[in-house]
Amino acid sequence: AQYQAPPLAAAALIERLIGVAVGIIIAVSVLFVLWGAFKFLISGGDPTATKQARDIIIYALVAIGVALLARVLVNITVEIFRF
Repeated sequence: AQYQAPPLAAAALIERLIGVAVGIIIAVSVLFVLWGAFKFLISGGDPTATKQARDIIIYALVAIGVALLARVLVNITVEIFRF
């Protein structure tokens, strides 16, 4: 007898996909924050390089915020429409 997993409901599948996507986005964003910090450290006080590094960090933090907000909105939507 071979075990077969029960089919996932649409809501559970969406939650799982969003969870994976959010995890990937956060991981990549953390790498960009580290890259921006590195660029900031090696900028040597150059205003252009410092601004570029600061922009990288800000955009990465915004990406983390948007990813977390998407996760929250999906959870709220699933809870509203779940029977």
